[in-house]
Amino acid sequence: MNYTECRSSFIFSIICICFLYISAGNIYAQSTTTEIKPPEFPQWAKDLRRAEIVMFGSFPFAWFTTMLFTDLARSASHNWQDLYWPWPAKPAGAVEMSAGEYGTTLSIAAGISILIAITDHLILRNKRYYNKMRQSQRPPVEPIIERTPLYPGGDAPSGTAPAPAPPTGR
Repeated sequence: MNYTECRSSFIFSIICICFLYISAGNIYAQSTTTEIKPPEFPQWAKDLRRAEIVMFGSFPFAWFTTMLFTDLARSASHNWQDLYWPWPAKPAGAVEMSAGEYGTTLSIAAGISILIAITDHLILRNKRYYNKMRQSQRPPVEPIIERTPLYPGGDAPSGTAPAPAPPTGR
C-alpha cells in the first residue's frame, strides 16, 4: 500500500467517525410516561417463542440419543457384527446407515424434540394456572406502615440536627 492509498483510507476513516459522532447527537433518551401501555407481545406469542427455543435446544440431544439407539438396534438386528457396532465403538470401514434410516432417525429426533416442547408448555401452563388460583384465593392485604422516630425521645447525639417533624395530614 503506497502513501496516497494509506492517506485516502485514513481520511475516509476520519470522515466516517465524524459522521457517526454527529449523527449520534440526534439520539434522545426515552421520555418517561405515566400511561400504562399494553404488553409488547401477547402471552401466546411468548409461549410459542419459548416452545421454539426448547424444541431447537433439545434437538441435538434427541438426535444424538436417537442415533445411538438406532445404531444399537442395527447392531442387534445383525447379530452384533463388528461392522454394525454403535458409534463410539464403530470400526473403520463400518456399514453406514442408508438414506431411509437417516430419514427415520431424523423424524424420530424431531418428534422427540416436539414432544419435549409440548411437555414444557403444558408444565408452564399448569404452573401459571395454579399461581393464578393461589393469587385469587388470597385475601386483599392492607399494608401496615409504622412510623418510628429516628431518635426516640428527642435524644439526638450532639452535633446533629433534630429529626424533622412529621408532615401534617392536609
